[in-house]
Amino acid sequence: MAANCQQPSYATDVLVCSNAELRALDARMRQAYLAVAPNLDAVKSPYFEAQPLWLRRRSMCAFQEQHAACVKSAYAERLSILEAVAATRLATRQYSCNGPRGKPGLSATKADSGSITLWRGPFLYAVAVQTSPAPGWQQEVGVKENGKSLILSHRGLPSITCQNI
Repeated sequence: MAANCQQPSYATDVLVCSNAELRALDARMRQAYLAVAPNLDAVKSPYFEAQPLWLRRRSMCAFQEQHAACVKSAYAERLSILEAVAATRLATRQYSCNGPRGKPGLSATKADSGSITLWRGPFLYAVAVQTSPAPGWQQEVGVKENGKSLILSHRGLPSITCQNI
């Protein structure tokens, strides 16, 4: 699930396929995705963006004034998320979380990289990374630290609050 450079039909695919830096990011993202794809099959959460939905959202960068910068931010975020999924065993801090609407039952880990991975039991629920996106790109799941608390926000969904344990 990456840019179609054999027959690019979307403006963002045309840009990615014609730009060496973006094409390299696309290849890196494809490898990262394939490495964790089996772990993503069981994800049933509105807080985790499936690869086809991310590709669709990345394509919306074509409508931004800074098309290439938006696409670069999209890849930076996605790579951080996929790498966080691959490195969840390296997490250093544990959190207990109240899910949407205050329901308990989520746990989170925070890696030294700053990535946050949320779990509902053994199942991946969400990943949040700290990036500085270019104009036109919005993170799917954002995270703010407030002392010993983490607050994860998703565009259009209730926030999730986690406390360090």
